[in-house]
Amino acid sequence: MSIDKNVADIPLSGCYSCGELPCLEEYYRLFRIPTCQKCQRGLKFIAKGHAKEKYLLNDGDISGLGFLEKRNPHGKHWAPMCLYLECQVEEIAIMKHGSLDVLQEKLQSKSDLKIRNFTKNLYVTPKGNAHKVKRIRESLEEEYVKRKGKKKMDSDDEFLNSDTEEF
Repeated sequence: MSIDKNVADIPLSGCYSCGELPCLEEYYRLFRIPTCQKCQRGLKFIAKGHAKEKYLLNDGDISGLGFLEKRNPHGKHWAPMCLYLECQVEEIAIMKHGSLDVLQEKLQSKSDLKIRNFTKNLYVTPKGNAHKVKRIRESLEEEYVKRKGKKKMDSDDEFLNSDTEEF
């Protein structure tokens, strides 16, 4: 393994976590984090797709980060997986959204919107699928109760009102 000429030498201070020497050259070159063999096992990685979904980022947001390429476990002919350091992805998300609390609120509103849009389409189903619609409504109500801690939905969420079975 050779060091990229554009990257400065690995710091002599040692590992970022324990201070031990030597540091892994590849990890410093990719992530700009001096880490030893022992501490390298504790680093958490996240796949590109999961990072974009979990932290509401786009390709441009994470384009400047270093990543490891691994063979895709879902298909050998598919594009390789890009694994990013989760701590670095989280920092980018905080810079973009302001804080993790704001990010959680955005994720929650996105989830609520998905449920609302999905349930609007339930009324368009044919009459023969009424039992399926009822099951889906019940599961959505259970999810709502788990998340909100309420027994009844708000008045604007009429889709769970199962008194009428008109289609």
